Amino acid sequence: MASTAAHPLPGTLLKLNVGFLVHGPVGTTCEFPFDLPAISLGDDLVAAGIQGTLQISRTSEGLWAQGRMHIPYQGECSRCLGGLSRVAQIDLEELFGIPGVLLRSGATEFFIREDGMLNLQPVLRAELMIDAENRVFCREDCAGLCPQCGQNLNEAACHCPPPSDPRWSSLAELLPNPTSQRSSENE
Repeated sequence: MASTAAHPLPGTLLKLNVGFLVHGPVGTTCEFPFDLPAISLGDDLVAAGIQGTLQISRTSEGLWAQGRMHIPYQGECSRCLGGLSRVAQIDLEELFGIPGVLLRSGATEFFIREDGMLNLQPVLRAELMIDAENRVFCREDCAGLCPQCGQNLNEAACHCPPPSDPRWSSLAELLPNPTSQRSSENE
């Protein structure tokens, strides 16, 4: 995915100090608002901004994060591979394991560091990658690419013959030959 921002901020802004929640009693909650400009979520993914609110609660298993994030980013059309701007609406619900708390197997893949820092970058990156995998189009009537020559059919027509599918060849033999039909009509 291409970046639109010349100098995105580093993803370190997505590291939250949640040590007070880690050491607090079960039920302790804190809300974290986000209104960030362009931010790097990896070498190949730049969010044009992040807005939303995340509520993080201490549970018996770890820290439960939930909230809605609006993340504009540059994507790729699933039909023509052209660029497009997209806003992902991510409903985040994730359990973060904390050091020293035993979790049932497979309960989470994300953990709080020993210093009490929660890094949202890998979670948001994973969510955006999932969103980008959804079939999105640059426009509703996108014609896509020619499967033979690769021409973007939104920009120009190609001169490739229509593809033939050998699975239909037996049925095609049942159809009357258009040239023989015309000659019989002329008689």
